[in-house]
Amino acid sequence: MMMLLVDGAIYLLIAAYVTAVFPGEFGVPKHPLFFLGCLHSIMSCKDATLAEADAASNPKRSRGIVISGLTKSYKAECSSAEVLAVQDFSVSLYPDQITTLLGSNGAGKTTTMSIITGLFPQTGGHVLVNGRNTRTDIDAIRRTLGLCPQHNVLFPWMTPVEHLAFCAAMRGMPKRLVKSATAALLDDLGLSASHNVRACNLSGGQKRKLSVAMAFMGDPEVVILDEPTAGMDPSARRQTWDVVLARRAGRTIMLSTHYLDEADLLSDRIAIMSRGRLLCVDTPMQLKKEFGSGYCLSLDVTEDCRRAGLRELVCRHVPEARLVQSSLQEIVYSLPIERLPAFQQLFRDLEAGGGEMGIGSFGISAPTIDEVFKTAIEQDDEEAIFTPDAGKAGMNSDSTKPVPGDLAAPVAVTGWTLTAMQFKAMLLKRVQHAKRDKKAIFSQLILPVGTDDYRLRITPSPLLHRSLMSLISTFMPARLGFDAAISVDLTFADGGLSGLQVLFMLLAMIVAACT
Repeated sequence: MMMLLVDGAIYLLIAAYVTAVFPGEFGVPKHPLFFLGCLHSIMSCKDATLAEADAASNPKRSRGIVISGLTKSYKAECSSAEVLAVQDFSVSLYPDQITTLLGSNGAGKTTTMSIITGLFPQTGGHVLVNGRNTRTDIDAIRRTLGLCPQHNVLFPWMTPVEHLAFCAAMRGMPKRLVKSATAALLDDLGLSASHNVRACNLSGGQKRKLSVAMAFMGDPEVVILDEPTAGMDPSARRQTWDVVLARRAGRTIMLSTHYLDEADLLSDRIAIMSRGRLLCVDTPMQLKKEFGSGYCLSLDVTEDCRRAGLRELVCRHVPEARLVQSSLQEIVYSLPIERLPAFQQLFRDLEAGGGEMGIGSFGISAPTIDEVFKTAIEQDDEEAIFTPDAGKAGMNSDSTKPVPGDLAAPVAVTGWTLTAMQFKAMLLKRVQHAKRDKKAIFSQLILPVGTDDYRLRITPSPLLHRSLMSLISTFMPARLGFDAAISVDLTFADGGLSGLQVLFMLLAMIVAACT
């Protein structure tokens, strides 16, 4: 009995060690000697010095998130090529601020967030969360971190109240505060009426709200929100925005979204990513100045509009004004943001003399984050187009092939012809899969029949020998043109034919029968 307990304890320690060092697909692997406290301190010394240097240069960096030179690569599933999901990404996120990551699908936003939360290890660079490194102190980081993942991760048979109580317990929140905090979050997000409904019976929008509430439960210092309002109706989105803004104080919030109006409203700073790289990061207003085309002045005009006088009036107040569009009923000017103080007098003159110049009405619109995002992505795409690899890809593209002018009308296929086509398609699919699964080919074909240690044993009875000889002599001379007196020598080894010999023999018979 004692030996059984000792063995169980040893196996438990081994399992815990292997799990820590080799966590599998998800998780950050620890150093093989992580259990030695002194070595762990030496490993963390470099990152601690780096964190102190950042804090000395900027006091805000002692808290928040500092990402420097972050790189993440992985092997593609369908080939041996290496894919760079994140490339030399560097940015800082400060407390009491909401920093939004913008980018097209596949830009690396979710990968970056997964590295910060310890879901994946980075290939290069470092990430400091409140001065702690994600490589060595991920357990301590997770105690003060709240996450709303891109896809809802909920327990189907638990209610919203039970979910929030579970999160509070995981983060060590005092029990006396759990009930009030749960009620406040559910009320702010409009989930009070569904507080005792199981998660499997909640709607998609309600599940998303619950995921946001779980991220803020337990008063975490760092909150990661990966597309928190995806799938919500406009009213629910507004509620979620209010919750995020109300809980911004004292927290470092990282947000990703595809709603650009949401980014403009919530963000203190916006970072735009493309192909794993950082394109730009600044406040929304600064980005609009840098990438926006300025304010847009639209004037509805009549047929007898004095266009030359109108242009003179606009340029007198804003010399840098640029004509964007001119039609019979509308004239549009682009006004730089730097000339904002001159707009007041320009509007007064347009109101006073608009009737004489043939102006019916006018309006002005500010630059938007949509325009900023589109301009930044287009500039990055233009740089990628002129790379050597991109040029070769474009030259070899199928788009240069001529398209036939007259295409025959499709004819519906039915009956046995359709069945044969479907069978052929399924067979081709299986062949393609088998050709690309090299491990299966090696383990199922080459390994059993290609070595002397793995033979297909065949009892060398006279009847079997005569049958094989008769079968081969029947097909091979007639089909392949060999002489009828051909002799086939079957070599026996250790009382049996080698698997390779039998395989070649069967392939020869199949070829002979099909030709």
